[in-house]
Parts: sequence; structure tokens; C-alpha cells
Amino acid sequence: MKIVSIGSGFSALDVKVQKEEYSIALQQTFPYCIEHINITPDYWVCGDPHGYMDGFKYLLETSDKNLDSMTILVPSFFTGSFELYRQYCGNTPLGRIENGWSDFQTLLSEVTKKHKVNIFPATSTKYIKINGDTQWSRFSGDKVVFGSVEFDGERISGDHYKWALENKLTAVVLPVCHYLGAGQVRIAGFDYAGPRFYSNDARHPWDCELQSNNKDKVLNVSLSILQEWAKAESVHGMKIFSATNDKKSLPNEFLEYLGEL
Repeated sequence: MKIVSIGSGFSALDVKVQKEEYSIALQQTFPYCIEHINITPDYWVCGDPHGYMDGFKYLLETSDKNLDSMTILVPSFFTGSFELYRQYCGNTPLGRIENGWSDFQTLLSEVTKKHKVNIFPATSTKYIKINGDTQWSRFSGDKVVFGSVEFDGERISGDHYKWALENKLTAVVLPVCHYLGAGQVRIAGFDYAGPRFYSNDARHPWDCELQSNNKDKVLNVSLSILQEWAKAESVHGMKIFSATNDKKSLPNEFLEYLGEL
């Protein structure tokens, strides 16, 4: 199975889904990929439940039949209480919004009635660390494992703590691609720099004022995790390429570009 993974960075504007290739969108890439890139993804997944909100509302307000073919992938620990979610993940804007979590659950329930929703079994390196879970396997178990590094806290302080610095490409998208059975993954829109293609929001964990003296170190932590994934083909069975030749997309410093298939 060949998959092109689409993130929210500007290089996503270059992507073309090839024949015999499935597409997966991350977070708020959907629904904005429809307007800006003219792509309706085959799959849509989020690593933060807040990322589903705009897309859920869009799905409930539109009657576009093309959306009937899209599968919405939801990790199992998003379907319980907020307290359960926090055992697996960091914070979410939903936790700071009045009735945020209950609104998300209501929208999820409504979308499930009208669209294809796959609630897949998942765990995370945070849950594994805190609960001492020994019954798990990253690539041969029955659960998708979110996160590539051992949980060492949710703080962002230079490059001292690694877990909170991981990009959702390696923490969420690549594990899900493996779950789907991908043998080849091309990526675009995971630039590790710059704004989203649908907004001027250019925030990244390494871009805040407190990190100004550590930006390069912190960025290298996140990129190095992707490099390890690319090198570990023999372990997970996926060839990882770039689907964009945009020089501003930082993974292009080490990923091979694969354009038309």
C-alpha cells in the first residue's frame, strides 16, 4: 500500500496524489485541503482531538458525496473521558474551552451516524511509561503506539525533555500508516517551519520566546526522530520519501524526493 501523508505546512500545496496511492490528512489539514489543494483525503486522523473540530462541523454542514469515501480514524482513547485522554496525551485546547470535551464527544457521535468512522485501538508512550505497561509492541502488537520516544514529561524547556518536542508526523501519522499497511509513505506539508497553508499561524514548540536561545537544538530533536524513522525501514517495513521539493521544507535535507510514481 502506498500512502501520501499531507500536513498543514505550505509545501502541501505542491502535493499530487498519484495513481494507486492513498492519501491521509493530519489535524486541520482537513477540511482546508479541499478548498486549497483540491484533495479529499482517503483517511483523516488527529493527534489532538481539537484538530477534529473544524472538520466535524464541516462534515455536518455539507452534503458533498465525495466525502462519503473518506475514513475518519479516531484513536480509542479519544472516545472516553477527558481524564482518560490525559493518561495518554498532553493537554489540548479543548481542556481550556468551556464544555470543550463534551462538545467534541457530541460532534463525534453525530459524525459517526453519517460518515465512516474507524475507532482504532491505540496506546501511547506516555501511558506505557506511567502505567508500566509491558504488554505492548510497537510494530507487531494489536495497538497503534502514539509517540516515538519515552515519556519524560510534558514540559518544554530547551532540548532537555524530548517527548513534548516530537512532531505529529512521527508521533501519529507514521504509526497510523503502519497500521494501515503502508509499504511506502510520501510526505508533504510537514515542513517543521513556517505557517499553515490555510492561515498565518506559524507556531511550533521551538518558536516561542522561552525557546529563542534553543531553537536549533530543539528543532534538531524533532527532525532527528524523523531521520530515525527513515533509517528503520527494515524494522517497520516502510520506505519514507518526500513528496515535495520545496527547499523550505526541512525534512528535504535528508529525505529523498519522490515525485510522480
